[in-house]
Amino acid sequence: MYKFRNAGAAAADRTAEQEVRHFNLQLFAEDDSAGADEGGADQGQQEQQQAAERKYTDADVDRIVAKHIAAERKRAAKALEGEQQLSDIEKRERDVLRRELTIDAKEKLSADGFDTRLADLLDYSSTEAMQGSYTRVTGLVSEIAQGLADVIAEKERRAFGHTPKNYHEKNQGASDIAQAFGI
Repeated sequence: MYKFRNAGAAAADRTAEQEVRHFNLQLFAEDDSAGADEGGADQGQQEQQQAAERKYTDADVDRIVAKHIAAERKRAAKALEGEQQLSDIEKRERDVLRRELTIDAKEKLSADGFDTRLADLLDYSSTEAMQGSYTRVTGLVSEIAQGLADVIAEKERRAFGHTPKNYHEKNQGASDIAQAFGI
C-alpha cells in the first residue's frame, strides 16, 4: 500500500496501526451487559423483519386477497340476512297492527251507527293516524248525512203542500224595479 521512505517512519506507522487495532470501542457504551442483551434483541428484530419482508408470489397474493374477500362477503351476507330478518319481523308487526286497527275501527263504526265499509277509507299506518282519519271520515259522513236529511225534509214538506207562497204579484215585481231605478 504505502511505500515508506525510511525505516523509522515505517516503525512509527506500524505502532499507530497497532494502537488503532487494539482500540476498545466499548468504552463509549453505557453498560457491557446491556449491549450484549440489545445485540440479541437486535438479532431477533432483524429475523422478524426478514420474516415480515418475505417475498410473496403472485399466486400467494391472489390466494390471500381471495381469502379476505370471501371473509368480507360472508360478513356482508350475515349482515344483510340480519337486516332482512328484521324487516320481515317489522313487516309482520305492521300487518298485525293493521289487522287490529281494522277490527277496532269496524267495531267503533258500527257502535257509532256508521257503515263498516267506511273502514276501507281509514289510514292504518299508526294508531294516531287511524284515530285522525276516523274523525275526519265520520265527520264528513255526518255532514253529508245531515245535508241529505235537510234536502229530504224540504222535499217532503213541499210534497205535502207546504210550498212557499209567492208574495209578489205579476205586475208588482216590475213596478218595484221601476221604482228602484226611478223610471
